[in-house]
Parts: sequence; C-alpha cells; structure tokens
Amino acid sequence: MESHLPIYIKSSSLKCLIVGGGAVAARKTNMLISHGILPHIIAPEICELMQQHVHTHKLTYIKRYYRDGDSMGFSMVIAATNNKVLNEEISRSCSQNCLINDTSNPLNSNFILPAIVNHGSIKIAISTLGKLPYLAKKLAQKIELNLNPNIESKILVAEEKRKEILRECEGDKRLKQLRMINELTPLIDAITKSALLTE
Repeated sequence: MESHLPIYIKSSSLKCLIVGGGAVAARKTNMLISHGILPHIIAPEICELMQQHVHTHKLTYIKRYYRDGDSMGFSMVIAATNNKVLNEEISRSCSQNCLINDTSNPLNSNFILPAIVNHGSIKIAISTLGKLPYLAKKLAQKIELNLNPNIESKILVAEEKRKEILRECEGDKRLKQLRMINELTPLIDAITKSALLTE
C-alpha cells in the first residue's frame, strides 16, 4: 500500500467540485463547508440534505450528469456518485495536478478525507487509509468527547506566553530558549496532562 502524507491545506486555496448528489456526496459537502470550502455540485438529482446545502450556502449546482472536462479549473474533485465505474472515469479524467478522491475506491484517489476532531485550536485528522472509514469516525468521536472542555482557554494562555517570549527575546536566542523551557514548557505540560478526561 502506498504511504500517505498527512498535511493541512489552507481551505481558501482550494476550488472544489463534488460529483454526485446522494448521502455520501452530501456528507462530503457538509465537511467541506465546515472548513470554509463551498464546492460546486454536478448531479442529475440531489438528496434533501444536499438541497439544503445548496440553498443555505448558495452553492453552484449544475443539474446534469458529469461530462468529460468538467473538472477543468478545479484543484480538488470528489467523485461521490453511486456508480463505481463512473467514479473511476471521473478520477481518470482529472489532471495530474488535481486532488482526487473516489469515494468508492481509494485506489483511484491521490488523497483521503480523514475523520476530523475539531475542538477549538485542536484539529486532529484520523484515517484508516480507506480500510475502515467508520472506525476512523468512531475514534474521532471518542477523542472529541473525551477532550477537556477547558483546554481551549489553557491553550490561549500558553499562546500568549509564547508570543510574549518571542517578542521580548527577539535577537537573543539563549534567553528565548531559557524562557521557553522555564515559562512555556510547564504550561504545555499542564495542558497535556489534563487534555483528556478520564473515562
């Protein structure tokens, strides 16, 4: 199996197309919207949830089947129809520079959409590399439920301390290192120790 590099990409840099209008496409659309991406939708019909997404977020919806060349100009394409053959054709039609996700076959994809833990400043991506997506989702839910609800306020305090040290120690690497160890590290250790609630 090919290895995967987990990275975070600025959502503002992506122009996304989702092909499909069913439940899977609607879930992918919801995930993208929650991260600031408003995808274009191509599908002959769309489910009720997708209709809500299109209406609420004023998404571009093209009511027809996918045509060769529709992926031109998009940096991310998600093939999420209920037809495996069509999803493969869509994946193959995309340029090599395009991020492609075939929801029916990860082998046709060059990236995987992970399950996400989204808790304030903490964002954790979890994936089983397409083997058991439901397991990744359950793990993400468990971690999110067990994160200390007060962790965000502690992160903000540590962030301000880090900014203070960087500002006051500009040009003095030795002093900066000492203050990071003596002042910031204890705050981070405290956050780490209390990050998860006991089950």
